Amino acid sequence: MTSTFVHVALTIFTKHRDTLSYLEIRVTTLLGREDAVVVIHGGMGREERMKAQESFKYDPVVQVYRSPKSRL
Repeated sequence: MTSTFVHVALTIFTKHRDTLSYLEIRVTTLLGREDAVVVIHGGMGREERMKAQESFKYDPVVQVYRSPKSRL
């Protein structure tokens, strides 16, 4: 019997940073792994934001991408 891994990913957009912070804590706790969540916001440099986006797109460990009013 073989098992198949399915990468399930979720993108969350929020308007306020406090909501972003709350969701980061809650979702990380629910998933049980900090490396499963990436966050971007306007206070980050361009290179750091790009790295987070790439992690979400290509790293199978990352499942959740949260951003206030940003786009992939």
